[in-house]
Amino acid sequence: MSALARYWKHQGKCVAGYDIRETALTKKLVSESIPVFYSDDTNLIDPKFFTKKTLVVRTPAVSDYLNVLTIWNTYQIEVLRRSQMLALIASNHNVFAISGTHGKTTITTLLGHLLNQRTQKVNAFMGGIASNYASNLLLSSKTDDMVVEADEYDRAFLQLHPKAAVITSIDSDHLDIYGSFENIVTAFNQFARQINPNGLLIYKKGIAINIPANLKAYSYDVTDVEADIHTQNLEIIDGCYRFDLVTLNAIYPALQLGVPGWYNLENAVAASAMSIYAGITVEELKSGLKSFLGVERRFELHTTKPVIYIDDYAHHPNEINACIDSIRKIYPGKSILAIFQPHLYTRTRDFMEQFAMALAKADGIGITDIYPAREVPIEGINAQALIAKIPNAQYVDFESIASFAVTQDKDIILTMGAGSIGDKVAEIRKKLEDNV
Repeated sequence: MSALARYWKHQGKCVAGYDIRETALTKKLVSESIPVFYSDDTNLIDPKFFTKKTLVVRTPAVSDYLNVLTIWNTYQIEVLRRSQMLALIASNHNVFAISGTHGKTTITTLLGHLLNQRTQKVNAFMGGIASNYASNLLLSSKTDDMVVEADEYDRAFLQLHPKAAVITSIDSDHLDIYGSFENIVTAFNQFARQINPNGLLIYKKGIAINIPANLKAYSYDVTDVEADIHTQNLEIIDGCYRFDLVTLNAIYPALQLGVPGWYNLENAVAASAMSIYAGITVEELKSGLKSFLGVERRFELHTTKPVIYIDDYAHHPNEINACIDSIRKIYPGKSILAIFQPHLYTRTRDFMEQFAMALAKADGIGITDIYPAREVPIEGINAQALIAKIPNAQYVDFESIASFAVTQDKDIILTMGAGSIGDKVAEIRKKLEDNV
């Protein structure tokens, strides 16, 4: 949503917005002359917006019953979904769409960064804040290429008809929308059919996808040599991976990724393959990978002394597994304290057992209350229900997370969740730095 706000501000439009709470991101928008208010009070909307010239865009993350949302009916002003607005903007571009239940934000951001190494740069709408740019939006008047994150929630990605696409994974998620895994697979297959017939699909080897007959498609994997695109000669240097990228046509040797993490390596394979398809040079690929600083809240390393502190957006059991497994590979023998904020009552209910198994991989576990987002509580679904399934887990009050984190005597602190737990990063980091 903030990328859309920035886009229209760049186009010279008057932009304002609502959010549920003030964050570092909303403060940044305000500093960019995009006013934001935080109360469901229609009196806070500037009267100049109550005109047929106004375009209203909403995210499905907010309640349908907000006064600041329903008031537009009174003025007969259409409210577009974020996905509709993004599709409208993208319709005049060569779209590279990144989809999948995991990894799409990092791949979108890395692909945007790689293509931004070119003389003509790139346009990109990213689902997270790129550390290289302190923004989630890249704009260029020199190219029609546009990288977008194609979100499967609410079938949003079916608004897009890309020139080329990546599908990273197809796992059970958003069952409040889809109802079953089979329906998720159906949606991803529909998305694949919407790729331009003269375009390209790059997909993770082994996922449940039916490749359209008229579409050029290549599989990728980090280690599986049967995949069309894979790696060889893997090394870890200063916590980050160096590798050769093997494609059907060439081998790109000694590529070094600028951020740590096994699943960042997997994301880099997909992003590199797509950037090669887009015409990037070998030198641009090398410099782009090495200079990539990552995405805020995606395996983001904050401190190394007195303890290692990593913050991650992981909010699905598979993402938690990947995050903890990556830490074990990079820091063997280190003890891990995982602090987790569950995201959504429905997701916690649907994956309660899987969350318990994934979190149990840590040496110490703190769980705080569920971040509800758009949802109302479900009886019996809460932090305590999840804690009861994990032997070494304990409840942590949200306001006490930082104090809990620095007093547990573990080598590594890992905070995870897609809600407001990211607001605690600065406090945890300061407490750790004060202890040095």
